[in-house]
Amino acid sequence: MHRKYALDPRPPLITNPKVCAQLSIAALQRNLAAHSIKNPDISVVGSKNEMKERLTALLEMRKMDMLVRDMILGNDRDVFEEEE
Repeated sequence: MHRKYALDPRPPLITNPKVCAQLSIAALQRNLAAHSIKNPDISVVGSKNEMKERLTALLEMRKMDMLVRDMILGNDRDVFEEEE
């Protein structure tokens, strides 16, 4: 997972995929750039809609990966709490 995306991004970066549609182009690029540090295959260019879709998919995958990781490790942390 640590090579696919940033595991623990800090604000102003987002972790909730539902917020992507509200981000500016600069915020989308900033978020994608943070993840591309871990995974250079992540593109930080494109139209606003392309970047929104890319970041949304990445954050949805991250959320599911972290849920599985927590289930395997027996962690009680609720990944879905991030959405509130």
